Amino acid sequence: MKALARILPIAAVVLLALVIMACGTPPQPTAAPPTAAPAVSAADKLFAEAKKEGMLSTIALPHDWCGYGAVIDGFKAKYPGI
Repeated sequence: MKALARILPIAAVVLLALVIMACGTPPQPTAAPPTAAPAVSAADKLFAEAKKEGMLSTIALPHDWCGYGAVIDGFKAKYPGI
């Protein structure tokens, strides 16, 4: 009787663990990764849209603040004609 009293709590914990594991979600199959499209930078997209419009307008980008002048000059050098 004393052996049963010792085994019963252990059996209950094992049974509870098995029930909890059975309620988990099954592993999901892994899908093949999608094929990557050619990388197009944000600047290239911006240039294409600005070219369609014929100009690029910006606001609140003073040349002497946070290096915006260098960024704008670099954009103009890389994408002339806007």
